[in-house]
Amino acid sequence: MILIVAIVLFAAGGNDKDSAADDPNQPEQTRCVGLKDPLPAGAPKIEIAAGPAPTTLEKKDLVVGKGAVVTGTPGEIEVNYLGVTCRTGKIFDSSWARKQTLTADLANLIPGWKQGIPGMREGGRRLLRIPSDLAYGQSGGQGIAPNEPLIFVVDVVKG
Repeated sequence: MILIVAIVLFAAGGNDKDSAADDPNQPEQTRCVGLKDPLPAGAPKIEIAAGPAPTTLEKKDLVVGKGAVVTGTPGEIEVNYLGVTCRTGKIFDSSWARKQTLTADLANLIPGWKQGIPGMREGGRRLLRIPSDLAYGQSGGQGIAPNEPLIFVVDVVKG
């Protein structure tokens, strides 16, 4: 009987850590509320759902590009992006809202981007769920609260 329960929990993706994080009765700091703001003009139609806050970097390709691959070495990349705070669901920054792509050296970006963007292809779109220690950490910054997990949608224009 115990083996059957374990198999059912495994098949359902359940374990103690995930079950606690998916519980809506868990403290607010362990949950992402989902996107609460309207998407800016020109931004892709994307869903950022409520759920457990990321504890490790999570990458999900929404569109696989066909162009050059972004390497992990320092170098300029050009991207469009949307950034959302996990606990409030508010958009804190968006290149689509500014109608201007971001061109930056990958080495100068937050660790979640340094680790989350390499491997993408030009023309690709990726959802990054970044724990606070790979974002702005304990100090916060750029209008981000301390220890705030972040969610980004990133389109690589040029890698």
